[in-house]
Amino acid sequence: MHNTATVIPFAQSDVIETFMNGVHPDYTNAVDELIKYIAGSYPLKVRELLEKEEAGSELTERLVRALEEYGADAARDMAQNFQRELKAKNSSPIVNAVTFLPKDELAKLAESLINLTSVKRRMSTDSETVGGPSDVAVITKGDGFIWIKRKHYFKSELNHHYFERSLGGA
Repeated sequence: MHNTATVIPFAQSDVIETFMNGVHPDYTNAVDELIKYIAGSYPLKVRELLEKEEAGSELTERLVRALEEYGADAARDMAQNFQRELKAKNSSPIVNAVTFLPKDELAKLAESLINLTSVKRRMSTDSETVGGPSDVAVITKGDGFIWIKRKHYFKSELNHHYFERSLGGA
């Protein structure tokens, strides 16, 4: 069976990506850049060493080109393997579980991920840009848009007429 579920963060996605992948996206990018740097600088160091030994320039250039190609391929393979492991160990099990969650549990998961982001922002030096009560809705093919949890900009107990009008007197 092909899995059709996914978890897609919007706006401030770093905390949710960390939860899903097990690693902060900045760390993943830093590792990728470090691998590329090492793979790219290695052939230059070899050239420098060979030139000190006064090896033939044609041989030096062939070796450097071969090492550059190998380094680029190795860096790409390492990055792909790293991403594959992160997916296998972290995000795939979560996405597989999401596939079978009932709608109310999906809504709780979404709200929990928002709350996790809020706690992270509050406990760090980052700006507190996420917080307060969250609105939660589920959208499905069959039911369309359904509110699960909705805050109002006014107190419901003081505005009975609003709910009577919007619910048709029910």
